[in-house]
Amino acid sequence: MRRGNREIVDALLKKEGIKVNTQDKYGDTSLHLVARDGREDIVKALLEQEGIKVNTQDKYGNTPLHLAVLNNHIGVVNLLLADKNIDIKIKDQGGNTPLILAMKRGNREIVDALLAVTIKDVNIDIKGEDLHTLLHMAAQGNQIEVVEAILAEGTQTPSSKIYAPQERRCDSGRSM
Repeated sequence: MRRGNREIVDALLKKEGIKVNTQDKYGDTSLHLVARDGREDIVKALLEQEGIKVNTQDKYGNTPLHLAVLNNHIGVVNLLLADKNIDIKIKDQGGNTPLILAMKRGNREIVDALLAVTIKDVNIDIKGEDLHTLLHMAAQGNQIEVVEAILAEGTQTPSSKIYAPQERRCDSGRSM
């Protein structure tokens, strides 16, 4: 499916007994592979399959959404976010949610898409593997609009073990 053309994929998906959730030795499903490659047409076809599991994790803890975010495929991200079963709070082995990965990558368009869907439900106190909250990452990355969106939803109490977001900005040579 990864390199297949749409007509062949459609023919395969119409076959009785096709198992769209089968995982390979790395834990990847067909949806993982095409999400990683940015194949919007095939992602859409797979999402239309009854019983498709959009939150399956590979051996590294990545869901198809993690992989689409990591590879900057905004179209695939939007398709996955539109699925009613998507869980944006799943963490990979490094403790990163798709939103944390998008912020680390500095992909504003994907950050905005994830925030638009999740800002009411997202735990803004969640920390990545480096113990920085979303607010810390946004401040350090000079993502002012993201900082404003997070602050509009509530405040965070900085951990006593890490810098407050304002201190992180100053520490990195930038001003708030």
